Amino acid sequence: MVVLSGDSERTGTRSGDAASARSGNTARDRAGDAARDRAGERAGWWGTDTALNDDQEARRRLIAAAIRCLVRHRGARFPIDEVAATAGVARSTVYRYFRSRDDLVLSVLLSRTDDGLARMVEALPHPADAAASITDLVQRGLDLIREDPVNAALYAEENRSALVTAALTSEPFLEAVLRHAGPLIDQWKADGQLHADLSAREVLVWIHSVTTLLLGPPWSRYDRAEMRGVIERFLVRALVLAPAPEGLDGLASPAAEAPVH
Repeated sequence: MVVLSGDSERTGTRSGDAASARSGNTARDRAGDAARDRAGERAGWWGTDTALNDDQEARRRLIAAAIRCLVRHRGARFPIDEVAATAGVARSTVYRYFRSRDDLVLSVLLSRTDDGLARMVEALPHPADAAASITDLVQRGLDLIREDPVNAALYAEENRSALVTAALTSEPFLEAVLRHAGPLIDQWKADGQLHADLSAREVLVWIHSVTTLLLGPPWSRYDRAEMRGVIERFLVRALVLAPAPEGLDGLASPAAEAPVH
């Protein structure tokens, strides 16, 4: 399940960055953006003598800078130096909070997961219906990637494999997903809609894995109706129990019990 916020402005992306991502900026444009960031923010550096004492605020500002770099490069790899310049900090400050670029990109995903998934779950039209809700969650996740420049950059082809691997082995990510979608999975199991031997964690990991697979060809070329059919046939059928035929509820039907003459 791709679980992302669809609000770029709330996660630190300027409208100009988003517009550049949609229109396709050149290397010269990106270099100009970086130069403007450095010129405009140099006076406000907080990575040396004026370092913030609030670690949470420091991480937030670095994540916001990474989001701008992601969108500027349309998902391509960007140097840590550029994140530092965009945030107005020394390079060493970035490494004080994040081990690597991949760790920083995962933190961008985490920063958008809680809000994004909460809104997706709240918007489900039929939350008691497992089959419909699983399909809706996957399709909404795919829509958010197409509609939002930050999401598109996060799940760009060159990032996707590493991001998915990092996310599915990240306890904070899995805990956030379970916090919002776990109660739904548990309720569907209690209602007898899901296979009894599936755990909530397994279900959500599988949904997320399939969703990211659908971002690539040939499925990425499908329209919404075709994509919904794929989700229903190849994901929902693996998780949701088929309804029992009419007249069967675990016992023999009256017709089966009728004496043979």
